Amino acid sequence: MRTCNYLPLGRMARAVRGAWRMLLAAGGTRECPACGRRIRRFQPFPKEAADLLARHRFRLPWKSSAWETFNREEYACPFCDATDRERLYALYLRERLAPGLGDGLRLLDIGPSRPMTRFVRRRLRAAYRSADLCNPEADDRVDLEDMRIYRDGEFDVLLCSHVLEHVPDDRRAMTELFRVLRPGSWGIVMTPIPLGVEKTDEDPGVTDVAERLRRFGQEDHIRIYAGADFTERLQKVGFRVTKLGRGHFGPEAFERCGLTPQSALYVVDKPMGAGA
Repeated sequence: MRTCNYLPLGRMARAVRGAWRMLLAAGGTRECPACGRRIRRFQPFPKEAADLLARHRFRLPWKSSAWETFNREEYACPFCDATDRERLYALYLRERLAPGLGDGLRLLDIGPSRPMTRFVRRRLRAAYRSADLCNPEADDRVDLEDMRIYRDGEFDVLLCSHVLEHVPDDRRAMTELFRVLRPGSWGIVMTPIPLGVEKTDEDPGVTDVAERLRRFGQEDHIRIYAGADFTERLQKVGFRVTKLGRGHFGPEAFERCGLTPQSALYVVDKPMGAGA
């Protein structure tokens, strides 16, 4: 029996995706600092996720202008999938760990994503270690509230991205972050932060998925931080906190990397002489 030539669905999807990415890349003025590719425009936030929030009547506005670091219109890189917040991390890491400055540093990535793992392993010469309680791709299975597998001051740099909103005892988790960081070292600690919210809303006792989606915006979130409260909690465990925005990176860099004007990076430092 004669059959038609065809591409398996997986290969066909990759071919279409590759052609689409080439189209996006042509003549682009945007740049992804995580993969270095130039494109016309980043991809929008997934419609399915936005529709899910709408169905559950998420209580906060779900638009770019309502959040510190969230670009709904240009959310992800079509080449490496780095989100806007991850592009902000890469921008800072490339600045602070320029060639030669990151050699041999021990970097702990808590709640790793594939784009950031690839970025650190390919572009930085740091000794990289990833940790997560559930992600099977992480190097270590670790509960952020109890990281006893790591020594006091074991790491020179840490990255904790969008993890603390999942953790029942976030103050204990922040204490552990402080403990495993070497005195005189630094990290990036981030969480979703809505603008204009003055009080953190949290309730680890909420287990109903629909209620979590309505109240916190994700089925496994148990809090939404107010920006000032987030900073204060980090300071109470001993961190110095610096909030970097467009004034630090420059308007042109934010525009080029698809970052909203109100995007902000929270950098924590452990002072010299600080104990665990």
